[in-house]
Amino acid sequence: MNIKENLLPDFATRTSSVDMLVFHCNAYDLETFCGYMKQYKTSAHYYIDEKGEITRLVAEENKAYHAGLGYWRGNTNINDRSIGIELQSKSLGQTPYPEAQIKSLIELSQTLIEKYKIIGQNIIGHADITPNKKPDPGLWFPWKYLAQNQIGLYPQSLSTPKETNIKKLLSEIGYNTENDDMVKASAYAFCRRYVPKFVKIDPDVMHLVDNVLPDSYDFMSDYGFLCVLNSVNETYKKSA
Repeated sequence: MNIKENLLPDFATRTSSVDMLVFHCNAYDLETFCGYMKQYKTSAHYYIDEKGEITRLVAEENKAYHAGLGYWRGNTNINDRSIGIELQSKSLGQTPYPEAQIKSLIELSQTLIEKYKIIGQNIIGHADITPNKKPDPGLWFPWKYLAQNQIGLYPQSLSTPKETNIKKLLSEIGYNTENDDMVKASAYAFCRRYVPKFVKIDPDVMHLVDNVLPDSYDFMSDYGFLCVLNSVNETYKKSA
């Protein structure tokens, strides 16, 4: 695996062991992306462009600033315990990712998962940890295909809903459900990952960045949504 380097200046020493992998996407080429990272004093560990070229931005032993005030499975110190991977996507994941890019992502992710013994429940997207603020890596991010390559979790089949308490189901998977607004935001982030038919395409990427949530949450009463939510919940429990 060929990895180039373009190290960013903003990082810190870790105080926790790595046990999470977070996928992001951005609309910029490497040079532009790094310029924005320096401007806002943020960072990630790796960047993969549309051709599949991998660039290291921060050494794995250091904490990068990619997850903000994220939350997952009771943890809020996501930056300290995670590796962040950025993928170039001009549509912010609203169109399919190139095959070469996903091939590189799989190779890099499998290496990191083996190295740090990262469990499936802790392989997540930016929208999963900050559902009210971020839409990436988007509804076309190939979660099912990645799970087939031992990266993350995806239900193999759907089951009849046994539980209708959406807050409980989302919380048990790992989402932030601290209030009604976060339950709704987390439910929509869940759809981006597992039920993309309920996610609205926004052709204006800059508008999407500032408007990540829908006007309506009618999908939360949909039988199909409950089926998938129950099935993912069961998949997480079985893998625990």
